[in-house]
Amino acid sequence: MPALSRRTFLSTSIATATTLGLAPALHAATAPSAAQAVLKRFLGRDAARIRLSLDPSGALPWYATTTTGGQVTIRGNSPVALTHGA
Repeated sequence: MPALSRRTFLSTSIATATTLGLAPALHAATAPSAAQAVLKRFLGRDAARIRLSLDPSGALPWYATTTTGGQVTIRGNSPVALTHGA
């Protein structure tokens, strides 16, 4: 196996650290839309009446459902929790 140059090692390390640092932000941005897509497949147009909110707190999976004025809001800490809440 060829020796790894210092430049290659550093650039690979920086790229990996950057990717891992951005992963939670990317997950948070896509989680509600992924869960909303699941609801749309199952509920059709009625899925638009459900508001999803990602709240990544707590170690165990959780969700909470509230209804106000005909609008259903589901909070959860993962896309799976959001879809379970629905």
